[in-house]
Amino acid sequence: MRTSKLLTKATAVLTTAGMLLSGVAIATPSEKAEAASSKVNLNGVYHASLGIQVAPILNEGEDISWAWRTGYYFDSAAASSYYGTDRYDKLVNSADEKAEPLAGTFTDTEIAGNGTYTVSLDGADFGGCDGITQLHVATDIPNKNKTIKFTDVHVVVNDNEVVTFDTGVLEDEAPYTVGGMVLLAMNHWRSGLVETLSGLGLDETTTSSNGGYSLLTGNGGESISITFTVSGFNYEKGETPSDQILYETGPAVFPSVGDTATIKGVKYKVTACEGETGTATVISANKKASLDVPASITVDDSTLKVTAISDSAFANNTKLKTLNIGKNVKTIGKKAFSGCKNLTKINMKTNKS
Repeated sequence: MRTSKLLTKATAVLTTAGMLLSGVAIATPSEKAEAASSKVNLNGVYHASLGIQVAPILNEGEDISWAWRTGYYFDSAAASSYYGTDRYDKLVNSADEKAEPLAGTFTDTEIAGNGTYTVSLDGADFGGCDGITQLHVATDIPNKNKTIKFTDVHVVVNDNEVVTFDTGVLEDEAPYTVGGMVLLAMNHWRSGLVETLSGLGLDETTTSSNGGYSLLTGNGGESISITFTVSGFNYEKGETPSDQILYETGPAVFPSVGDTATIKGVKYKVTACEGETGTATVISANKKASLDVPASITVDDSTLKVTAISDSAFANNTKLKTLNIGKNVKTIGKKAFSGCKNLTKINMKTNKS
């Protein structure tokens, strides 16, 4: 195994506390819906909600608060206990999550057949924050399906249409997909989405250290909506579906060599795939304090062993402090950690092969 002195000496155990900012799960009434199934009922009824995080207010260069609502459809007993199940539809101020929620009314929607739907937030007070860092539509439509599609996505902020997607950009990073399909509108730490938005004429402009899009006034009474079209169900919006449970399973889908996938902030490239098995290499990562390179990842219907970290994969990641490397990694490329001046803990699990 080719590695560095830093790696051979590292024995610290990776901790993942604080990894999820907008991904903390808040229990919702609809989590009892069909999201519990891994299959899509094409005659079924599902749900969608708006999730948002706004850029922090800065005080002498340091973030002091932000406001957010996750909207994700996956259960977490710990999060439900912390926030309270009566707060899933509230706009929460991070400075004190247990304080009274900020002003704002969320309108979720029921997805009942093929058609156009809208989720929204009205009368919102973001506590002076003016930049959107993350914005999405979370659904409880099981994520592992090949039939349901999202198109013609319109994002409106304070009555101004700020961006339109012909084809919806879907979340592919766990655990955000555990509870269902997630339609991304903005996310300041997803480089691919940032580039897509830039190509559509929407560039990051906020001065917050977290990046984001300066689309808000920060003066209260603000509105945000996302309208999207859904297709792939067995009936149309307004029709009464059959009582039959019609599951869509579809043929297995396997990635191709060269395909990429981002999981928990780490980007991988598929290096080999033989149906349900294969290998992958780490090629880059988001700038986060803690990152995990697991022994294997799931891409489409394949389980891929992570066997290598490419040259310069984590280079100049000045935020990275702790890294956990799975047991299947056999090769670490040149300058993989060049410029990672704050990286102090690396845990390499035993590889006996």
